[in-house]
Amino acid sequence: MVLLHTPAGTARVVALFGALTGIGLVVLLGTVTRTLGNGPLTIDQWWHDLMLDWRTPVGLTFAHVLEFVGGPLPMIIVSVVVVGLFLLFRRPWDALVVAATLAVSEAIAGILKVAFNRPRPDDSLTNTAMTSYPSGHTTLAAATAISLGLVLARAIVWVLAVAWTVLMAWSRTYLGAHWLTDVVGGVLLGASVALVMWVIVAKIRDREELRHGGAALEPLLAGRGRDPL
Repeated sequence: MVLLHTPAGTARVVALFGALTGIGLVVLLGTVTRTLGNGPLTIDQWWHDLMLDWRTPVGLTFAHVLEFVGGPLPMIIVSVVVVGLFLLFRRPWDALVVAATLAVSEAIAGILKVAFNRPRPDDSLTNTAMTSYPSGHTTLAAATAISLGLVLARAIVWVLAVAWTVLMAWSRTYLGAHWLTDVVGGVLLGASVALVMWVIVAKIRDREELRHGGAALEPLLAGRGRDPL
C-alpha cells in the first residue's frame, strides 16, 4: 500500500490557506522593497553590519561549505537520490511531492528574481550572477527540508529540516550574498510551495485511491446483485 501522511478536512484547508498566504507575503515583501528603491531596508542593513562584525575564518569556511552543499548541482544530485529512494520503496506519491516542490519552487524563485531585479550587497563574498530576491539557496533548502518533513512526518526529520533551513539562511547573509529580507522571502517561498504540493498530491492520491477502490468493488457488487439470496 502506498503511504503518504496527508492532511484531511479542516487541516488541509488551513495548510493551503497558510501556504497561499506565505506566497502572498513573498510577493508583498518584494514589492515593498522595490517600491522603496530596491536597496536594503533598515533591518537588512542592521543584520548585514552584524554579520560583518561576527565574521571569523572558521565561520566563513563553514558558510562556504554550506554554499557549496546547498548549491544547484549538489542539491539536484540529492533530490534525484531522494526521489529514487522513494520510488524504490514504493512511495511514488512521496516522490512526487518532493520532485514537484523542488521544480515549482525553483521556477517561481527564478521568475521573482527577474521581476524584482534586486541588487545584491556590494561586498558579497560569493560569485553570483543572479539578482538577490528571493534567495535561491534558501528557497531550495526550505523546499527540500519542508517537503521531506511533511512526507516523512518524524520529529527528527523536522528538527533537521528546520536546522538546515536556518543554517542556509544564515550562511547567505554571513557571506554577504543576500540581505536578510532575501532569505526570509526564500524560506517563505520554499515552505509555502512544499505545503501547496503536499495538499495537491494528497488530493490527487485520494481521488486515485477512490477510483481504483470503486473499480475493485464493482465485480463484488455485481456478483451480490445476482445472488438469489
